[in-house]
Amino acid sequence: PAASTEDTRFGEFDDVGAWMQALLLWHDDEERPVDVPGGLSRHGSGRLDNGVDVVCSYRRAGSNAAHTALLAAGVTASRLQVALPSCVPMALRLVLRTEPVDITEAAKPSAKRSAKVQSEPLLMMLSESMDHLRPTWEAWARHAVGGGPPRWTELPEMQSNILETTWLEEGNLSKVQFELSDRNRGEDADTCALPPGHYEVTFGDERQVQHTLRRLGFGGWTARVRRSVRDASGEAAAVTDIAAEDQCVICMERRRTHAFMHPDTGDGHLAVCGECAGSFRAEAAAGGGSRALRTCPMCRRPFSGLQRIFR
Repeated sequence: PAASTEDTRFGEFDDVGAWMQALLLWHDDEERPVDVPGGLSRHGSGRLDNGVDVVCSYRRAGSNAAHTALLAAGVTASRLQVALPSCVPMALRLVLRTEPVDITEAAKPSAKRSAKVQSEPLLMMLSESMDHLRPTWEAWARHAVGGGPPRWTELPEMQSNILETTWLEEGNLSKVQFELSDRNRGEDADTCALPPGHYEVTFGDERQVQHTLRRLGFGGWTARVRRSVRDASGEAAAVTDIAAEDQCVICMERRRTHAFMHPDTGDGHLAVCGECAGSFRAEAAAGGGSRALRTCPMCRRPFSGLQRIFR
């Protein structure tokens, strides 16, 4: 069932259509190898005297920044009920507390295992109907195995999950390396057209800088990389369902939530999302910006402020 109110642990969300009440469960399995997804990396006796933090790394729709939310701090039980946003890619981790709980500071996930004792990431993305969506990463295979024509080819699940986790946790302009071999391709060996080798992906900002893939070693080359989302049937999923009249007039991606207020008439125009409203506020504070950022995008009249509209 949908949550009755938005969860403030994620901050202010403007573009989420529905919130889901989720019950997160985990277990303590000392026989599970450390490198198996879902297992909690252990050191020493593995006692959880200070509990674990449940940390969620996520991306807002249309945003080029990575965010982190602390869902719970110092949890000693093996279950947590929490509201999660729909249509938002997330990576959840359990991060071991080494000190007593300080609610002002989260034990954030770290790519370096020596820095934090943490679980493998649980990748999650839910539609508004609570169906699981599957993010995938594809590379432009100009140098395809077998000499086939250039085409977009989906990376194997293991490597795709590595890219998704890094994209969610590390942010833009970060890099990650992975290996493609006949051993680690699994069931995707026949569908991935990239040749075996070592690769490095550099993440762009999805606006001006694109994601790129580089094959390392002698005779290396570079190619484009893109992210897509598929539903249970493998078809491309529509992760947002915002009517055209409700879309932000600037980015055309997120929901309109902020109105430009006009002092001369006492009314306003509901026109932009929270992200774009922040850009207008920043330009107004700096002063001297272009006329396009000093006037309402609907009527081109001056405005006295931007007001969040709750509907």
